[in-house]
Amino acid sequence: MFSWLANAWRVPELRRRILFTFFVLALYRLGSWIPAPGVDSSAIKDYFGSRGGTLLSFLNVFSGGALAQFSLFALGIMPYVTASIILQLMTVVIPQLSELPNFPVTFRTDPEGFQPYKREAQTLSRPWAVPGTPGLEHRIGGLEKQDGTGNVNYEPLNHEHMVHLRAEKVQRIVQDVPDVVPEGDAEGDLLIIGWGSTYGSITAAVRSKRAAGKKIGQVHLRWLNPLPKNLHDVMKRYKKVLVPEMNLGQLVWVLRAKYLVDAISYPKVQGKPFQVSEIEAKIDEVLQ
Repeated sequence: MFSWLANAWRVPELRRRILFTFFVLALYRLGSWIPAPGVDSSAIKDYFGSRGGTLLSFLNVFSGGALAQFSLFALGIMPYVTASIILQLMTVVIPQLSELPNFPVTFRTDPEGFQPYKREAQTLSRPWAVPGTPGLEHRIGGLEKQDGTGNVNYEPLNHEHMVHLRAEKVQRIVQDVPDVVPEGDAEGDLLIIGWGSTYGSITAAVRSKRAAGKKIGQVHLRWLNPLPKNLHDVMKRYKKVLVPEMNLGQLVWVLRAKYLVDAISYPKVQGKPFQVSEIEAKIDEVLQ
């Protein structure tokens, strides 16, 4: 073993790799013992000490004790590795997971004509370059950049242009957002729009009221920004729109502002989910 190590040490490239590995390990162990600012490390240790054999103690083992220290490198790459392992194990139980499409990533390699902020016409996405690639170095960070070149730029008109450009980039995601298809009646007296944890209560209430002869449709949103491109057309098929949500009514504000539809807000912030009876009572109130 020692002779192999000695031979490897004589090769400059291998020697650099070995030294870099030792350096990263030393840096990680150092960061694993430096507590995050403002954290009472003794309280964290007491908390972990009272929860032996739990998931937290299990994660702490994988982090080499760094989680109990609440250190700067508390988890490192551990969440990503754990997620990868869990997904591989779930593939055995759920074969459909193996059919998920790959997410190809293409990196720019040719420095000729490279501009870090030159965007693709359809999606407005920028080219990716592996950090340190010769000829493809560019600035990163929060300072405003010039369109195209990526140089730091403080001009007001450029800043306004870049703000609109980034907003438009987000909106173009709608090209990959599927159209909504209402559950229940495709048109009628009432459309109920929900999102998040309200699905079960809304679904049960809609089924109950449709069985009683009410013309009701239901849309449960999975994409909120941007909203599905056909949502407004769907909303226009119904006489009224009701939006139950577990907050102060943020979604209904967006729908009113974006589509100029007099959607009815039904918020709830009591720390408890909607009861089916509550949704049913609200439907009766709206349709009376």
